[in-house]
Amino acid sequence: MILVTGISGALGGLVHRGLSALDGLTVAAGSRSGDDTTTRRIDFDDPATLSAGLRDVDVLVMISAGYAEDDVVLARHGAAIDAAAAAGVRHVIYTSLAGSGDLMTIALPHRWTEKRMAAAPFDLTILRNGLYAEVPVGLAVAGAASSADSGVFAAAFGTGRISVVAREDLAEVAVRVAAETERDLAAGRRSRHAGRVYELEGVTAVGGADIASILSESLTRPV
Repeated sequence: MILVTGISGALGGLVHRGLSALDGLTVAAGSRSGDDTTTRRIDFDDPATLSAGLRDVDVLVMISAGYAEDDVVLARHGAAIDAAAAAGVRHVIYTSLAGSGDLMTIALPHRWTEKRMAAAPFDLTILRNGLYAEVPVGLAVAGAASSADSGVFAAAFGTGRISVVAREDLAEVAVRVAAETERDLAAGRRSRHAGRVYELEGVTAVGGADIASILSESLTRPV
């Protein structure tokens, strides 16, 4: 059985729907608001829910536990790792942060989680996801309003550039890895993805100048 956590979120929901559409797989959904009927209650802030929530799970797709203070995220992930090990989960697929994001403030809990998982008794695949395309798009949308009045686009890019990737593409990779892992285990062999770290980033980097150029065109285009 495959269990996907965080299915009420955008990425988790996409992964769960993608896996559920495939034939021959048993897929369970996990959410902190689960009713234990259609969706298992998996609340990283309530470790007591994890033992029952992870029963009979072979492959766990663990969507990272969201943005919070580092100690909160570490506690959440640590509880999930301990519960997965105790429940006998055979393979964990973890959605981490791309290597290019190592200088970001959110990198520390992701790298800590990777190391903690590597020491656990289950096999591991790390999906290092790049920043969602919505990040610079959101800045562009927010900047559009102020740019219309001032003619100046201001955002914390400096001269830096970032690679972005569509959330749907990241979900597609997670679906493929989880499905192939479950089928490998069902055939009595170790997953071909065990011990692998996949860097999943866009092929084109964008910066503040690019967004400013797009805004300039949109603001001067006749309507």
